[in-house]
Amino acid sequence: MIDITPAEFNKAIGDLNKSIGNLKHFIQDEVKDLRMELHVLDAKVENLDTKIDTKFAELHSEIEDLALITAKGFEDLERRLDVTERIEKLEREFAQIKQALRV
Repeated sequence: MIDITPAEFNKAIGDLNKSIGNLKHFIQDEVKDLRMELHVLDAKVENLDTKIDTKFAELHSEIEDLALITAKGFEDLERRLDVTERIEKLEREFAQIKQALRV
């Protein structure tokens, strides 16, 4: 068994309390730093979320614009490829020519 005086015991307890207090302050500082880092990270995530929403809205708008342009392009192609009127006109002219030749 170790002989320890009450003064040595009290000093050891005091040193232990001081070490525990230092550890407590260290942990509190680390938690505080972690909270700050989480706050900064949260702000960055919020900023990123805003940027993503903005880009999504821009892309959605561009897709709508492209869809409109494509639809108008197809309408124009249909109009250009629709030769019904020209054929009807040619048929009328041909009928007139035929009629003129029979006279």
